[in-house]
Amino acid sequence: MATHQDGGAVAAVLTALRLASARRDVNAFAGLLPEPALAAAERSDARRASGSRLGRLDGVPYAVKDNVFVAGAPVTWGSRCWAGHRAERSDVCVERMDAAGAVLVGTTTMPELAVGQTTSSAAYGTTRNPVDPRLTPGGSSGGSAAAVAAGIVPVALGTDAGGSTRAPASLTGLYGLRTAAGVVPRVNGFPQLVPGFQTIGILSADLDLVVAALSAMRGPDPRDPGSLLTRRVAPWPGRLRVAVITSVERVRVDPVVLARVAAVAERLRTLGAVVREVPAPYSWSGLREAWDTMAAVGIAAALADAPGPGPAHDGLLAAAARAADVDGADYLRALTSVAHLRAEAEERLWDHDLVLCPTTLTAAWPADGGDPVLSDGTSPDPGDLGAFTHWVNAVGWAALSVPVEPFDDGRPIGVQLVAARGGEDLLLEVAGMLASASATGDIETSGPGSRREGARG
Repeated sequence: MATHQDGGAVAAVLTALRLASARRDVNAFAGLLPEPALAAAERSDARRASGSRLGRLDGVPYAVKDNVFVAGAPVTWGSRCWAGHRAERSDVCVERMDAAGAVLVGTTTMPELAVGQTTSSAAYGTTRNPVDPRLTPGGSSGGSAAAVAAGIVPVALGTDAGGSTRAPASLTGLYGLRTAAGVVPRVNGFPQLVPGFQTIGILSADLDLVVAALSAMRGPDPRDPGSLLTRRVAPWPGRLRVAVITSVERVRVDPVVLARVAAVAERLRTLGAVVREVPAPYSWSGLREAWDTMAAVGIAAALADAPGPGPAHDGLLAAAARAADVDGADYLRALTSVAHLRAEAEERLWDHDLVLCPTTLTAAWPADGGDPVLSDGTSPDPGDLGAFTHWVNAVGWAALSVPVEPFDDGRPIGVQLVAARGGEDLLLEVAGMLASASATGDIETSGPGSRREGARG
């Protein structure tokens, strides 16, 4: 993978554009932006030549999901209903990545309205997993994951309203960070189908680039009041307290995934953490019902406001039709259910610094149809694929999918680390410790911790 360090930003961008064309088999991009990318790369090379490089991201090619606004560029939400739509202004994340010198090369594919566990749409076709193009990279930030996993760009942005950054990261062997609510301001962009659930995500195989992208994008913006209330969790020298969740109601989880979670739990113990298994602090069936209610209304509103008459996916039309049966009381009950879940999770996990749990129920499955099959031959309910990710969005916390040992057949898999609002630095620090311990065999006697009081509220 070429970066600015391999011969300059222009060379890196040209390589990214060439690879995007060469890897059409994975279908990662909704559109490329060669002219503005090369102009930005030339400015980066000029800064480098004058000794005024902006930092780690200066000259690094990146991509963004097709629901993130880029001023002047097409943005379709993965739907023919928005064909020809162009953003007037960039989202804050793009403004800040560009200000840090990163070079945007294109927008990536996604399922229509970001609804889907795979990445396929009438607008752009099927996106495939670079590890094995017969498989899906997951959804809904599957194009961003595929662009990074294929080596086209070293880092990409997605969104995450229920696991849409973390699940593709797990299925393609990447780090996938869902930022907590408000950490990266949202100002320009499409409306959220489920209010308050969606945040910006970062995908990369390089943990340092995740750190750099987060550093560039985080921070308050007065146009987003929610961003004014965020704070970082302050580390302290105590032992890390980790809650492990491996079961949620009736949900079937692949035995290989559970083994990988257990291996990471043991590694954390070896690194000095206090690790204990706890029951899931949420009702998955209750959350799923609330999600379905709110998402149906959001989908109906989005399609009603669509600027074009392009056909929508049958599943979206069915959800929109269901919204006709949702009244104000139903919606209020859904909101109340989420509020209760948030309070329960805070109460039951307040004395832990991190949660360790699966990201996805199993590894990637065929891109051209069919449901996931676990290694024991059983099939999970497709509606349960977000059982370990949706709750994080409901409570507004941060989470990181960390790549671990793949399945025996080579399919990647990740496990999930979760921290309270402001805990992104802790997640990344622990992920770095795990990577170092795995690579070198070095064992530390104590791990990082967090001042949990600062994370509440």
